[in-house]
Amino acid sequence: MKKNTLIGITVLSLIILLSCIGPMLTGYSCNETNLVMKNQPPSWQHWFGTDELGRDLFTRTWTGARLSLAIGLIAAAIDLLIGVMWGGLAGYCGGRIEQVMMR
Repeated sequence: MKKNTLIGITVLSLIILLSCIGPMLTGYSCNETNLVMKNQPPSWQHWFGTDELGRDLFTRTWTGARLSLAIGLIAAAIDLLIGVMWGGLAGYCGGRIEQVMMR
């Protein structure tokens, strides 16, 4: 396996793993506000710091990554479904219809 492929698989696996377990590591909710802790820099308590409402940015980052991965998987599944049906119909009909559909 090539070095770049291995690096890509490792990074993607890390992103998927952190999007699954990342929000559970801190003990904060992605929507939990704490105005006393607003705009804090990164620390041991808040690894990426906090925003203007005191929400933990580490938790919000990995919750957002989870949502982005879900949207990507759903879009790929829809694309696969449409592509298989379109290609199957073109192959079944053949001839001039196939030529038009594939152009």
